[in-house]
Amino acid sequence: MNVSKNLLELTAYTISKSTPKSRVNGLDRFKENLIAHAPTFVDQDIEGFKIVGKTAKFQQYIAEKDSNLFSIQLRRLEGATASSTVSRGAVPKKDLSEMNLKTKRLRDIHFDPALFVPMKSDTAIDYCFSTEGGVMPATNYIVIGDPGIGKSSLTIEHAARVQQVNPNKKVLFISGEMTEMDMKPFTDRFPLWLDIEVLFISDLTDGLYMESIEAKLNEGFDLVLGDSFAEIADSIRGDYNETVSGANKKSYNDIEKFLVDQMVKHNKANNDTKKHTSFVMIQQMTKGGTFVGSNKLKHNTTGMLEIRYTKAGGRTITVTKNRRGFEYDNLHFTFENNPAEPIHYDTERIVRDKKVEEEIKKAAAEQLTDEADTDAWFQNMGGQIDEAS
Repeated sequence: MNVSKNLLELTAYTISKSTPKSRVNGLDRFKENLIAHAPTFVDQDIEGFKIVGKTAKFQQYIAEKDSNLFSIQLRRLEGATASSTVSRGAVPKKDLSEMNLKTKRLRDIHFDPALFVPMKSDTAIDYCFSTEGGVMPATNYIVIGDPGIGKSSLTIEHAARVQQVNPNKKVLFISGEMTEMDMKPFTDRFPLWLDIEVLFISDLTDGLYMESIEAKLNEGFDLVLGDSFAEIADSIRGDYNETVSGANKKSYNDIEKFLVDQMVKHNKANNDTKKHTSFVMIQQMTKGGTFVGSNKLKHNTTGMLEIRYTKAGGRTITVTKNRRGFEYDNLHFTFENNPAEPIHYDTERIVRDKKVEEEIKKAAAEQLTDEADTDAWFQNMGGQIDEAS
């Protein structure tokens, strides 16, 4: 992080000039610049303006006021000193006295056998989540995909079928995007959605979004689906920051850390019913087609599924990472107007592709055998083989 070495607390400045902007090109770049050069100013208020970006000019920022954008120029107050300067690269001294250097041997750890029994939906997508078929307890998956391809429909239907096939399991859907009015029309095609337990972010009590999600997860669930991680995080952040001011406001990274910590906590069954919760989180993508998230989120993810359109307009599920293994990759599927089977997975294509792959391997092996036999015959006849060829 390239934090300005002369940066003071925001209270050490005043606005010397503000210019309204009808539009700001490259706002995302200005936001990134703000995080890099003045992280303590992110979403902070000064004289009624909320700082949302940093330009390349000295002490010039992009700010919001009454839903309008402004360019503001800051000026240091007379007498303000660098006592509150954010030092470049400054690292607080760490207490090393309580470092945990204890090692473990898997032989000495007792694992509940139930941790290795997958939660099945009895559909083909199970074999994208694990070799055994199904979502394993205490695992975390990220699902990304092309816009409008059906990530929500695919994953909600999967969660609902897990609930149907495993009535003793508790399944929760946290909806950060759809309301009940948005979901209801889909239930004609996806009737199982009628019985899944849903926590609608839009229904939460103002000022208590973070506490509400924490309390709900503490009830203990076997499987939690979130749509989407970014929307849930943004909603929590916006709600939280409405109740605090100044340095107490939280950044997106703060809320992401909160959510990841919740996932890890409940993976370890630290909830009221001691359930090793698994999470399937839909996540947004960058313009470059990669998922939005920090290394902390990535490292605590068991697997990642990508839902993509083919060149011919079809839909496929590709497994780009899975620590629990998988049997089906490049799984094609279609949405059908059939409430009994609203999603059709083309498993015959998987079988056919595997058969073709095996035939190719067999043919290649036979070719190598034929070449070896030919070389042996040639040598027996007194010939010499040019190894360089």
